[in-house]
Amino acid sequence: MFQKLKQYREKYGDCLVQANFKENPKLGRWVSQQRHHYKRCQLGKPSPMDTDMGRIHQLESIGFAWNLPEKRKKVTALRRTVEAVAA
Repeated sequence: MFQKLKQYREKYGDCLVQANFKENPKLGRWVSQQRHHYKRCQLGKPSPMDTDMGRIHQLESIGFAWNLPEKRKKVTALRRTVEAVAA
């Protein structure tokens, strides 16, 4: 999945993959899981990242954002509203 994320970054210029990324839903879920595991690790809760610090460094090396910017959250919420109305 890391390679897919790198390809996403090359195409879109960031690592802000949406959890429901239609082009590659598996990548969206994987990115969401990475953020979830990292957050658990930061809170001192059990997480696969406890023993895999290399993954944190690897993701950070390509500019991975652990927290979604507020702007992205608002755009995502707006997009979901538009999609719901259109459906």
